[in-house]
Amino acid sequence: MLKLVRSGDQEAMCRILQLFEEDIQKTSRYIRMSREDAVQSIVTDFIEELQQELETVKSGQWI
Repeated sequence: MLKLVRSGDQEAMCRILQLFEEDIQKTSRYIRMSREDAVQSIVTDFIEELQQELETVKSGQWI
């Protein structure tokens, strides 16, 4: 699935986010902002981190 995300497959990204949905919801409870804003912030950060990791793997720097 990560290979699909690396190639820009939005459906694969959605499936990965669905895998973490419960964790995202639980974590959002501890952020001092509206639940909706907290979830959006977590998802945005998660996507950015995942894309950075995939770029690192793609460039061969990941061990």
